[in-house]
Amino acid sequence: MKAVYTLLFTVFLLLPGIGRSQSADLNLNATVLKSIDGLKPAEKISIIDLYKMTPPGSDTKSEKNKRYYARYKSDQKEGLIPVKNISKYISFSDSASAQMWDIITINNNLSHIDKYGYQTEERKELNESSKKFCDLVSESNETFGDVALQNYVSSILYSVAPSRLLDNRKTNISITIVRDLVPSAFVLPNGSAVITTGLLSELKSEDELASVLAHEMAHYVLDHSLKNYTAQIVREKRAQIWCTVLASSVMIAETAIEVKRDFHNHYYCCPFDPFYYEFGSLADATYGLATILSQSILDHLYIKYNKKQEMEADMIAKNIVSSLGYNANAMSSALLNLKRYCIENDDRSDLMSSYTHPSIDERIKQAGEPISVRDKKYEQLTASATTDCAKLSYSKKSFRKAMELADINIYNGNGSVDDYIIKGASILKIEHTPAKIEHSLLLFDNALQMDPGNLSALKYKVIAYMALNNQEKAKDALNNYRTLLQNSINALENTAQTPNRMNRLDKLSEEVEWIKTVESSCKTEASA
Repeated sequence: MKAVYTLLFTVFLLLPGIGRSQSADLNLNATVLKSIDGLKPAEKISIIDLYKMTPPGSDTKSEKNKRYYARYKSDQKEGLIPVKNISKYISFSDSASAQMWDIITINNNLSHIDKYGYQTEERKELNESSKKFCDLVSESNETFGDVALQNYVSSILYSVAPSRLLDNRKTNISITIVRDLVPSAFVLPNGSAVITTGLLSELKSEDELASVLAHEMAHYVLDHSLKNYTAQIVREKRAQIWCTVLASSVMIAETAIEVKRDFHNHYYCCPFDPFYYEFGSLADATYGLATILSQSILDHLYIKYNKKQEMEADMIAKNIVSSLGYNANAMSSALLNLKRYCIENDDRSDLMSSYTHPSIDERIKQAGEPISVRDKKYEQLTASATTDCAKLSYSKKSFRKAMELADINIYNGNGSVDDYIIKGASILKIEHTPAKIEHSLLLFDNALQMDPGNLSALKYKVIAYMALNNQEKAKDALNNYRTLLQNSINALENTAQTPNRMNRLDKLSEEVEWIKTVESSCKTEASA
């Protein structure tokens, strides 16, 4: 066999370009583990190129019978060795992230291509499904619009991602941030990554973010979605799958309409209740993309991974982030944060192991000892996502969680107007002692110092003073609110017609009615 490989290598030298990959700049150091092609154990070699060629002794030269071979160079000679089972014969020793991605592709992907071919049709099908999913996310209007945060997360993704793939896939990698409380991240078969504001707010450091993104990149580089697709015995018609998805998106829209209708009926048609009033940015918070991001939909993109795939991706992420200077155990910390989230939300499904899927504890144990470092810079860079999750938590009546999230930004010195309002409003929901209500008033004043014309902060001051039974200050606050409200109505009436102008005017007009309701309630209490 040694003579055959040497002869084939000579043929390739005489016919350059025949069967070669686009990897001529490979330079991967390795140590021989088991004798092959005249190489002895412990001998040092370099892999310098990849070829796809007909195996020795094959009677046919058709494209589908070609196999990958690695061109090596040692102190004594150059030659070719088959990529199939290459990890049994050599051990790579490079530790730079770019080289690691090349090694991962050689060790894991090329043999799959040898066995099944490039699977152009299957890849096309998965890419089309990925595009449909991305279109649905875009149409949902739940993508998060903070450009600075988008750029930051993208920069971390590109730092851990490969710049090329030796299996000839295009590296069109991108990432979209979506508004959803559930901490989640994944990469679709076409290289489009998705991460939720919920995950960004649950992670505690850039090291953890890099680890999570490296983990998802590992699934993508290892081509796990295609391999899962290939292994699927029963295949549903994809048109039927996407009919289900589209029906789900209609359900989301209908649910949103019902939520708004219930909001209107409760807060504007029922007797005034100061502890169950929402306005402004808090009322506008939505319930995220729970249906589109449901596991049943994602399963049809073949990104539900088995136990081996998850553990494999965790270890690769650990090595990649370590090579980039991040803490090697950051993946363990990220998983610990997800475990806490699952416990807080009574979601036990991801905590338990099964024959096909590892438990979080199994993954934490493999990933190493969790680190307990609070990364203030990371929290500041992701502050807008934290605020968004505080809004979403508040809208779902998770007031303690909303207060906890808003507090992160306030503690770091970059609390927004919404953070102060959310914390103050949450206090009014769960703490009814005079001292706590007084503290909420300080928070609303902080918001008004930042934005003197903020209607939500002014209205919550009215509610807080009424909760304290301070009628005089409640009346003053109500008059201030009435004046600012009327100014806002006048300004809006003098602006050009826009799609949202009439809706905004209707909402402000309803606030005028609310003021009348409060005044009537106060008069009734006074007469009683």
